[in-house]
Amino acid sequence: MEHALSCIQRFEQIIKVIRICSKMCGVDILNPNYRMNFITWLLIAGVNGFFMCTIYTIYKGVKIDNDWTVIPVCMCIIGSGIQGFAKIILVLKHRKTIVKHQYYLENIYTVYQQKSERYRQVLNRWLAYTVRTYKVCAAMFSIPLLVS
Repeated sequence: MEHALSCIQRFEQIIKVIRICSKMCGVDILNPNYRMNFITWLLIAGVNGFFMCTIYTIYKGVKIDNDWTVIPVCMCIIGSGIQGFAKIILVLKHRKTIVKHQYYLENIYTVYQQKSERYRQVLNRWLAYTVRTYKVCAAMFSIPLLVS
């Protein structure tokens, strides 16, 4: 399985795609000089606004409209907000550890791609698994958008 790029170059391409996605959310933590910016605060405010609107929806449904079925509907929807908020908080809290792991993996790819062809084959196989996993995750998030 020959590749035009070396293992470390392919690894850097994967990291580049991750950084592009994280920049759109304002949490490009792999940048060594990262600081919370306007986009990060806007994202946090948006998630908090989502929670406030959900609480108001439950209040309106139960108190004003006397419709208790709004509670399970809102609980199903609020899970995505909780998941997003948890991801933001955990990434910001463990930023240094994540950056350390990224540099560690980069060092592994740099060292082991120079050892032998067998090492390069294993590194390329795991890079292919990683890319395949990201594609499956992207499809899982994209297909519901296309269907609705």
